[in-house]
Amino acid sequence: MNILDKKHPVKRLSFQLIIGLLLVIFITPLSSALAGDFDDDGIPDFIIIQPQEDDSLNWTSVTSSSVFTEHEMIAGGEGFGQVGFDVAAADWMGAGSPQLAITRETEEEEIQWRLKGAESNHNVIFGSEGDSTISGADFDGNGLADAAVVDSDGLYSIRLNIFGDVEGGEVTPSTVSYEFRKRHARIGFPTFVDNNNSGEDNPAFVLSRNNRSSNRSRYVLIHQDEDGEQTRVRFAGNTRGELIYAAPISTSTRDFVLTVTQIRPKRHQVRIHDSQTGEMLIRKGHRGPGTVVIGDWLSRGYEQYGVRQPRKVTIVDPFVDGTQTVLVATESGILADTVNINSNQSGGGNGQCGVSVMRPAIVCHQCAPNTWIPRSESDGRGVFLAHNKYNGRISSVQVVRKSDCSVLGTGRFAGLHNPWGATGLRSHWRYSQTGSSFGNDLIIKLNRTNGPAIGYDLPRGGVRTEWREP
Repeated sequence: MNILDKKHPVKRLSFQLIIGLLLVIFITPLSSALAGDFDDDGIPDFIIIQPQEDDSLNWTSVTSSSVFTEHEMIAGGEGFGQVGFDVAAADWMGAGSPQLAITRETEEEEIQWRLKGAESNHNVIFGSEGDSTISGADFDGNGLADAAVVDSDGLYSIRLNIFGDVEGGEVTPSTVSYEFRKRHARIGFPTFVDNNNSGEDNPAFVLSRNNRSSNRSRYVLIHQDEDGEQTRVRFAGNTRGELIYAAPISTSTRDFVLTVTQIRPKRHQVRIHDSQTGEMLIRKGHRGPGTVVIGDWLSRGYEQYGVRQPRKVTIVDPFVDGTQTVLVATESGILADTVNINSNQSGGGNGQCGVSVMRPAIVCHQCAPNTWIPRSESDGRGVFLAHNKYNGRISSVQVVRKSDCSVLGTGRFAGLHNPWGATGLRSHWRYSQTGSSFGNDLIIKLNRTNGPAIGYDLPRGGVRTEWREP
């Protein structure tokens, strides 16, 4: 993302959302936010990028391990980069967490990518002035982020493992290119997508096609495989406004595609579409400039999105109704952005057996619980009570052994009963044996009819357990 170039507020498009602001006089420190896991707890953190009086950039993280309340300076992030550079933080070294990087246009009309190393900065020339820059994708599926640039003629060039040979690295960088049509670059937003959970991203555009008769637009995803074969997916639903952002949002099965449309000033709409069928899963309006971050903040094995608002980010689970507000104690923000590392390639996120379990750090103790009862009052056997927001959205609920991910039992739907407070009735899933007979170190795996599965950690099958959700 472009960090407030005073002379050139928007130099190029980027995979990440770019919102430029022309500043004639830089008076107060302003900040940007993006997402990546810097405290190694498996949950993304917010990264705050703050321009200083000398136009240098300071990088701090708002850690998820502190429930997003504590700010910590990121190692090597003090004074790294300048106002006007692009941020390109990603997992360049395959370390499982982002490393800081920036890009900038040099006087030779080329783009320099700079990695902040442990001992020194490492520079690579890749791309030309005016190209769109893309970071965070893994096009060859080897666990290292790759860099990409897209020119105005639709040439999508990828530098595989751009920093793979830094400091004794054994991966050799290489370059591949894909041809899109020039009009794709003119009417589309460059991005990437893994739509079959292969672990390899494909170069892509989200195109905005205007219907002159209705003055509405329809979005189309076009992506290429390694053989250059193009696939088009028409997204359901027409829209008014301007496409300002497109990005993959990872699930346990494949990437879906998130788009942001500027409906009118300070009002935008987020949509999420299935990358295979084009089905629209969510359409939700938000106030503000349309800045969005993406990450698995709820530790559910799939990604959610966050909407940047003054002094906070509101997290929205696109597959389940409800939101959770995470306070980010910064001065008024200008940009929000994401490091979408696509780390859920195994289908399990940071959890096990195809799901990630809910963590206490994000639990809402005033909210309705999911409940495991080892001996129900009706038949003395195990029963799981699901939060009512899942009513009608569950295909099955399984008891799974952690050690080998084997299914020990599948619940039988027994209707809606037992409201929790004023929240409404909850679906009951009954089992043919007592909870204790399943043993210990289990996962309750809630499989949904539309969307990725959700997991709940069950340490002891014979003990009543609750998981409270926002």
